[in-house]
Formats: sequence, structure tokens, C-alpha cells
Amino acid sequence: MPQRHPAGRVHDRVDGNVAAGPLSDVFGIDITMVVGTCRHCGASATLAEAVVEIDDEGLILLCRTCEHTMLTFVSRPDGRYLELPGLFGLSFA
Repeated sequence: MPQRHPAGRVHDRVDGNVAAGPLSDVFGIDITMVVGTCRHCGASATLAEAVVEIDDEGLILLCRTCEHTMLTFVSRPDGRYLELPGLFGLSFA
């Protein structure tokens, strides 16, 4: 269901699979199959299981358990920006 945020942009909430394209450009692999551990609650799951808010500039991955921000990716004409504030770690199989 779309949510309107203060800036007026509409964000869609979807599952983590939507992050596969933009993040594979950065990591060179399908990052959604990587297991992430939330820094806030300690839950571990593949990033495909995360909740994602997406808009025209990028995406935010939220922990499905506690809904804290784990990862933020923004793509603008001046560059791409990746922050991992809520990830304790990533486990690559």
C-alpha cells in the first residue's frame, strides 16, 4: 500500500526482492540472497525477506521483525549512495 511521506512523494512497501536490480549494480551479485543480521533486534534473514520502501530516488530496506532501517540506497544524477546503519553483518553463502 502506498504511503505518503512529508516530502509529498509516494513510497511503495514491497518485499526485498525489488532491491535485487539496484543493489546488484553495486555489489555485482544478487544481494537479496545474502543473510543480513539486524543491528537493532538481532533477527537474521535473507534481504529478500526485508520490507522495502521504494520511490523514484531509491530504496530503504527495513527489518521485517522490528521495522528499523537496515539499508538505504539512493541513486541521483550526482552519484549513488549506500548506507548500512542497521546491519550488524552480512553472511554470504
